[in-house]
Amino acid sequence: MNDFETAFRRLLDEVLEFELSNPFDEVDKILCIEPHPDDCVIGMGGTIRKLTEAGKDVIYLCLTDGSMGTTDENVSAHELALIRKHEEEESAGMLGVDKIIWLDYKDTELPYTIETRNQIIKVLR
Repeated sequence: MNDFETAFRRLLDEVLEFELSNPFDEVDKILCIEPHPDDCVIGMGGTIRKLTEAGKDVIYLCLTDGSMGTTDENVSAHELALIRKHEEEESAGMLGVDKIIWLDYKDTELPYTIETRNQIIKVLR
């Protein structure tokens, strides 16, 4: 184990008293924050399914509308946002996720502002 790994392990074990091998054992609700629709399912879909099957309540917070996620010139940004929202709702349902909170910022235009930060904090609380 290198110095970083040793220090990180000590932080988790001794300071935070956090068991990394079972991080979800003592929680009932999990918030998965994703910049774009489909980031949660692509990044950790299998884990999300295992969590919901174990009775955990997984909620998505989607920050943008995904309207820039294609190179197809025949699909408008608005149409793509609707398609991606529908796909996100369908895939979330397949994984056992019942709630998606949409901030609906335009893709690539998520503002770095106090207002945006406060919207995210409100969801966290």
